[in-house]
Order: sequence, then C-alpha cells, then structure tokens
Amino acid sequence: MLPYTDGISEAQDKSGVFCPVGRSADLLTSPDPDEALESLYADVFRHTGGELHDNSAARLLIRKPGHGSPY
Repeated sequence: MLPYTDGISEAQDKSGVFCPVGRSADLLTSPDPDEALESLYADVFRHTGGELHDNSAARLLIRKPGHGSPY
C-alpha cells in the first residue's frame, strides 16, 4: 500500500501536467521499501525537472508472506 500526499500527485512539469503517480507502480517492485521510495521520488523529480513546490510524504507498506496472515 502506498499512501502519499498531494505534494506528489499534484507535482507538475513545466507544462502544468500533474505527475502520473499510477505509472509508478512498476517502480515499487524492490523488496526494500527505502529503495522503492527512492525510485518513486526519482520519478517525481524527473517529471518536475528536479523541483517540488509543495511538501510531500509517502509511506510504502509491504506485507511479507508468512508473518501472521494466511493471505
């Protein structure tokens, strides 16, 4: 699960296009949450040209199989 603030989803490129966060799902494949979030932020910075004009936060929650849940 990836909850994030509007500072990420409303990050705009020079044309005013919002960051398409949905395309970032492929970037979150690393089993290390820190690495996955680094990939997400790198993508956001590429989209904006290296700047964010709003505060942002994201937290990646990964469920590891076999840790108390049958699912």
